[in-house]
Amino acid sequence: MTADNGNREKLKKHAEMLGLELPDRSIDMFFKFMDLVYGMESGRRLTAVPRDEAISRHILDSLQAVSFIPKENRVVDIGTGGGFPGILISIARPDLTMTLVDRSKNACRFLSLAKKELGMDRIEILQLDAKARILRTKSWNVMIGRASLKPLEMVKLANEILKPKAKLVLYLGKNTAPVFLSDREKINGFHMEEIKEYILPDDGIKRWICCIEKD
Repeated sequence: MTADNGNREKLKKHAEMLGLELPDRSIDMFFKFMDLVYGMESGRRLTAVPRDEAISRHILDSLQAVSFIPKENRVVDIGTGGGFPGILISIARPDLTMTLVDRSKNACRFLSLAKKELGMDRIEILQLDAKARILRTKSWNVMIGRASLKPLEMVKLANEILKPKAKLVLYLGKNTAPVFLSDREKINGFHMEEIKEYILPDDGIKRWICCIEKD
């Protein structure tokens, strides 16, 4: 994946389909971030996605959550790994204050580099296990979970961390969606706000993103 005109137009076109009008600066930042991911030795341990699939499977997949996040909110990305989706959402939505949580020293070292190289001052990086007690002392409006924990484990964690009216946004795949969506009684303390089904370009695989709000 290079920042040639074809890839830039592809990213811009599909972002517009999500209701996002990305300025050139944001598009430049997406490609610079991916250069960092794939240009480092550590990048091999941050993602298994081939570089030529990164626009679809990393950037556009991550951006599916943007419509669920109100403006000027405090967001926490639990188990962010290489910054998917936290950094990518922050590039598209510079109004947000984003906290990236991951227990991996290697991942957090990379995230710190990316924060510096991209000049993203509204990002905080915490090297912590998702179940660390200190997370209960902080306050966020939105919590995001992409693949770090099973959906019901993420709901349990959100119930402990989030305050009433805060939102949990979950990315669901073909294996996790049927179980989670068919057993809504287990999301005690939350109510379903919206479920969106989507298929990524060049992929064809059905995915879901779900937004629930704490009662």
